[in-house]
Formats: sequence, structure tokens, C-alpha cells
Amino acid sequence: IAAAGSVVDDPRVTPALDAADAFVVWLRAPAEALVARAAEQGHRRDLGDDPAATITALAARRDPRYAAIADLTVDALDGDPTSIGLAVVEALPVRPGAGPAHERGPA
Repeated sequence: IAAAGSVVDDPRVTPALDAADAFVVWLRAPAEALVARAAEQGHRRDLGDDPAATITALAARRDPRYAAIADLTVDALDGDPTSIGLAVVEALPVRPGAGPAHERGPA
């Protein structure tokens, strides 16, 4: 499940993300990259008159929360989407009865 970035702002959600049967991946990106993506996509929430300042403040508040619950942290700029996705699939824990990650198919 791809959760909204704000998921770590809700203390009711953190226990579910921190549960033993959840595997949380933080796709970490620098604030500058997030500002550029938000400007390109246009469907993000209103970031006010200074999107860079808003995103930088959000990152400062959220990054420690992401770090605390993430089972895996992947730098989102360290490859193309396919290689990043494959790195995540390879890191997924094997569940009883499942084959190796490369035999499980997409998550």
C-alpha cells in the first residue's frame, strides 16, 4: 500500500505501521526534489506562497518519524523507478510458503 506522506502525522496510524506484520519502506528524497515533483504534478495540495519552505518544514517534522518506523529506507534519487522497485521487492521478508523474492513476482 502506498500511503500518503502525511500518514506519519497521525498518531493513530503509527502503531499499525510499526506492527510486526507490516513492512514499511521510506522512499527518501531531498526537499528540493520533492518541490520539483510537486510543481510538475500539479495535483498536490496547496503548498502556499513558498512551496520550498513548506516542503522543507514538512520534511524536518516527518523525516524522524519515517526513520523510526521504516524497515527499509531507499533513496528515491539513487536509480530509476524499476531498479528502486526491484530493490524494495528483494528486501521484502519471505513469508512462510513463499519462494524467494525473485519468484514471488511484484509485491
